[in-house]
Amino acid sequence: MNVVGLLAANALLAALGAGGLMLTGTWDRLRPASRIAPALLVGFALAAVCLPPLIYAGMSPTPLVVASIALAVLAVAISVRRGRRKPTLDASGGGLLIAAIAAVAAIPFVLRAASEPLTKFDAYADWTLKATFLYGHGGLLSGAFDSDTLSSFYLPSHREYPLGLPAVEAFDFHLMGGVDAQIIHLQFVLLAAAFAGTIWSLLRHRVPVASLAATLLLFGVAPGLHTQLLAAYADVPIACLWAASALALGLWLIDDGEDRLYLGAMLAGGALATKQEGIVLASALFVVVAVALALRRSTRTARRFGLVAAGVALSVVPWQWWVRSHHLHDADIAPSAGRMVRQVHTVPAIVHRLGAELVWLRWPGMVVIAVLVSVLLIVRQRDPIAIGYLLVLALSIVGVVVVYWNARIPVGGLLTQSAERVVAAPVLLSVAMLPLLISSSFDAGSLRSGRSD
Repeated sequence: MNVVGLLAANALLAALGAGGLMLTGTWDRLRPASRIAPALLVGFALAAVCLPPLIYAGMSPTPLVVASIALAVLAVAISVRRGRRKPTLDASGGGLLIAAIAAVAAIPFVLRAASEPLTKFDAYADWTLKATFLYGHGGLLSGAFDSDTLSSFYLPSHREYPLGLPAVEAFDFHLMGGVDAQIIHLQFVLLAAAFAGTIWSLLRHRVPVASLAATLLLFGVAPGLHTQLLAAYADVPIACLWAASALALGLWLIDDGEDRLYLGAMLAGGALATKQEGIVLASALFVVVAVALALRRSTRTARRFGLVAAGVALSVVPWQWWVRSHHLHDADIAPSAGRMVRQVHTVPAIVHRLGAELVWLRWPGMVVIAVLVSVLLIVRQRDPIAIGYLLVLALSIVGVVVVYWNARIPVGGLLTQSAERVVAAPVLLSVAMLPLLISSSFDAGSLRSGRSD
């Protein structure tokens, strides 16, 4: 029954995401089967963005609330869609057979995930603890927060973290009929599958199936991915949303369609609503996009991106307002120039540990392969995709290094606890961009011209 409830919850998230895809215009570019994965990924992102402000206002993350949001988004999207000229369908090239094979191969891991206990500290003392509060303290429409929710008694739960993931988990619990610390792992598995399916849907019309399937196969068998999915931490969800956002914005920059800009913005907003690191990651991505647009000297395009980026930034205002109004602060990390001076000696250890996690076999060579291919492309033809990927990768890693550099607690212990998790974002960025890079490396003309903005 719990599995059925979880599937029903994801069906409702996909309906919300369908509205988001219609708003962006991506829905009409994809064939029916190719819409499923992006709809679920966008639905998760929109739920993570929309539910927390409603919770702060006294609402609950219940099926009735999520269904109301989905209906509202769908109504607006259908209205907008009527006045828009339908684009040409992307040449999807199939993929159902490959998806079926992947699904069958994943059955043993799915069964393990469905029976995995919630044993990781941050999972049961942070994400799922908050989800349990939000599920148990509210009614059909309101009351998710009461006077005890996230009080000082729950200081170890990182009360300052955004509530996007706990809100979605609480929504799952409502349809599952109760808190289930085992079946909830399947939410993370479904999200990773939606990420892989979204990469396929966005790239299949531009790259050969061999490079796309090979990259996603490496992603699917990565031990690091399996470890993080079974941990039920927020690191894989934020990595999925951010990496897919980076791909969508990169496709927009190479003229693959205006809809990619808005799709990337929705996914970036979801990343910001999922974890603190979203601010660092989204900033790195948006800076690189802004630089690329500045080099183009297109005022119209830059203005459009600026408006979209401002909208994404505004999505974090409710969270930041709530945290500051309740005087919540991160006990582990706090920016301080003085602390950085005192801890400058820790930077080599931070870089070494993060670098080792990036190239270790738990993520089988994906970052190394993507970097090597990018360097080759830059040497041969100054490929803009390769340059953009390396810049985003470098800035995101630098941002994470700076975060550790500002640690209030011993850096060594913090790295031991979290380094293997935080590298998920740059790894999944490499997964998302690698098919494009490989395709470009074989034939400079293989990236067929897309739609100009």
